[in-house]
Order: sequence, then structure tokens, then C-alpha cells
Amino acid sequence: MRLTAVRPGHVLRICFGGALLLTAFWIYAPNLLGNRSLDAVINARAIQILSPIEGVVTGTAPPAATLLQPGDLIVDIRNAAAEQTFLTQLRTEKQSLQERVSSLEPLRDQLEAQRDRMRHDLERTRAAAVERLQIMVKEAEADVRAARAAAKEAEREVARQRWLLASGHVSQALLDKMINASDKARAEAERAQLVTERTRHDLLTAKSGILPDRPEFSFALQRIDETATRSAELSAQLREQKSRLADLERVVPLEEARARERSTAHLVSPIRAIVWRPATFAGGWVGADKPVTTLIDCTDRVIQAKLPGRRFETVEPGTVATVRVLGGGRDMRAIVQDRRGMGASEQNDRFAAPVPAIIRDEFLVTLTLADPAGWGDGNAFCNVGRSVEVTFESSIGGFASMIQTASRWLGTTARAEVSDRDGAQARTMDSAAPQPPDPSAGDSRRGPPLAEPISSP
Repeated sequence: MRLTAVRPGHVLRICFGGALLLTAFWIYAPNLLGNRSLDAVINARAIQILSPIEGVVTGTAPPAATLLQPGDLIVDIRNAAAEQTFLTQLRTEKQSLQERVSSLEPLRDQLEAQRDRMRHDLERTRAAAVERLQIMVKEAEADVRAARAAAKEAEREVARQRWLLASGHVSQALLDKMINASDKARAEAERAQLVTERTRHDLLTAKSGILPDRPEFSFALQRIDETATRSAELSAQLREQKSRLADLERVVPLEEARARERSTAHLVSPIRAIVWRPATFAGGWVGADKPVTTLIDCTDRVIQAKLPGRRFETVEPGTVATVRVLGGGRDMRAIVQDRRGMGASEQNDRFAAPVPAIIRDEFLVTLTLADPAGWGDGNAFCNVGRSVEVTFESSIGGFASMIQTASRWLGTTARAEVSDRDGAQARTMDSAAPQPPDPSAGDSRRGPPLAEPISSP
């Protein structure tokens, strides 16, 4: 068996070809195997600050890349033509009720004072009437005693005249006259008794508050009752209007606050954030529920990368990846949070930068930095919107193992190629050497003798 020396040119060509293959493998293998994604971006949640009212922007809004602290002013919005009809109605009603209450209270007080005065005068009148009737009762009792005395005197005079008539000293006519005078005296006594009883009855009724012979007293009582009724009505109206006034005093400040909210808006930053995209300017008009500015939070950044669909099962949540900003920057560790298929790119309205668009057989991976503060000082926007390279750990052990495997494969291939080439050269030389005679060479029916196989070194 004969060995042929390997020429340097062959070795150089083999090494050069292997280097080209290795370079191509280094560049394209991660993409072909799905271990690396160049279509990735650093993103952050977009916080849109909306105007609650329509109006004119007063002052200058913070420019892009401005760092805002919680409570920092963004803009003031004012609307001098805000609708305040309901507030005007409430204020008018409140003023009207205040005037009514202020006018009804003196009227009610005056009616109550008038009622008290009438009651006092009526009590004095009743007391005077009772006192006068008591005197009249005494007078009537005196008249009764006088009438009774006169009747007794007339009766005695009739008896004396009867005795004189019997003795013939007086005439019958004089006796008759005395009898009539006695009857009259008796009747006067009875009349005086009746007057006394009537006066006593009037006294009792006067003490109970009734003066039948005084119509002005009854009118005064009726007037007092009317005054009390009117005073009660005024008190009810006052209670109702004061209750409504209390409601208005509670509602009007609330409506004034709502009117201020509709006419004035003071927008401040809710968190520590960076101005991403201002949408207004000083003196500009902004509509209700329209964006004033867009903020981003550097502490809530994510990395969104798209990968081929065949890698969906291997890239699970919790998988560690290496992220590097294209064009420079240091490598950072990131952790997979979720995976989404078709429709994941429809989240553009919730993120500051455009989400990588995916098509069929692709999916979107969302990662978070292991160090949330990483790349926080790269630029004013915390590197949001910059393209990054995301590299996942390969199933065959990473790039170092891939290079080692490729090198072994290339070395084995090169040795096999050299061995095959040397074997071919040896067979050519053996076929050119003289052959020993063959006894069967004269047989024309048999073919040429078979060459002895040459084993490769």
C-alpha cells in the first residue's frame, strides 16, 4: 500500500473552504435554527394623558424627553364657554328662596305678635266684663231685696186698709187701689229676681270666655283663630323653603365644582415618567377625551421579538435570553414573560414604539430585563424604540458547542476527502504497472482480469 503526501495547496483550499463554511454557519445558523431574532425592539407602555374637557391650552406643555415627577404640571386647559345653565338655575332658585324666607319670617313674626296682642286685649276685655257683671249681679240682688221689701210693705198696707174698711173709715176704692199696688210690688220683686239670675248667668259665661252681648269679642276670637291658621301656614312654607334652601346650599357648591371641572382642567403627571410624544401647544384648542401628551415609564419596559413558529414550544415563559442593542451597548439578560401568535401586533395603541409585525408561522415573544434599570441612562427615552438583538440558548449547547461540532465535522470531512484522493492515485499507478501472465488470458470468452482491490490507509 502506497501513501501520497498531502500538498500544501490542498490543505489551504480545504482550510479556506472550511473557514467560509464556518463563517456562513456563524452568521446564518442562529437565524435558521431560530435561536436569534434581529427583528426586536425595546418597548414601554404608553400612558396617554387625555383632556377631560374641551378648551384652550394655557402655558407650554413639556417638550419630548422631559422627565416628570409625580404631580408635575403638564398643561392647564380652560373653557370660558362651558355650559353653566343648570348652575345658573340653581343659583337663581337659591337667591329666590333666600328672599322668600327673609320676607316670610318677619310676616310670620308679625302675625304671631298680632295674635298675642289680640289675646292679651281679649283677656283684658273679658276680665273687665266679668268685673262689670259681678257689679251688676250685686246691683240686681240689691234691687231684688228692695222689691221684696216694697211688696211686703204693700201687703201690710192692704191689710191695714181692709181693717179700716171694716170700721168704715176708708172706701172700697181705696182698698182696691192698695191691692193693685201690692200686686205691682210683688211683680217688681219677681222681675228683679229674674234680672239677678240673668246677670249671674252672664257672669258665668263671661268667666268661661263667652260674651254673648259683645259681638266684637266674638269677632276678636275669630280673628285670633284666623291669625293662628295663617301663622301655621307660613311656618309650614318656611320649613319647606328652608329645607329646599339647605339642599341648594349643599348642591350648589358641588355643581360649582363640576362647572370648574368642565371649564378648567389641571393635568399633572400620575407617575415618574418621560414625555414621549406631546400632542398640544400653548394656545391650541383640544377636544374632550383627546390626547394631550403621551408618557412612558422606564421602569416598565419590555422587549418584543418575533420568532419562527417552530420555536414556539422551546421558548417557554421563564426562558433566559441575551439582549444587545444594535449598534453598541452591553449585553443584558432578559426573561421570557409570554408568547403570542397572530394578532399580537394589534397592541400598537398600548405601546410607545411599533410592535414587530408577525405573519403566518411566526409568533411574538415578550421579555423583561432581569435588571429593570438596565439601559436606563442610554438616552433621554431609556432606549425605548431602539432595535435589539435577542439570542436564545441553543438546544445543542450554544455557539461554542456549535462551533466545536462544526469543526469536528469539517475535519472528518477533510480527512475522508484526502484519503479518497490518495486511494484514487494509488489505483491509477497500479493499473499502469506490467501485469503477470494469466493462464486464462487465451480464453477469448473470458473478460480481462479483475484488479485486486487496494485498501485505503
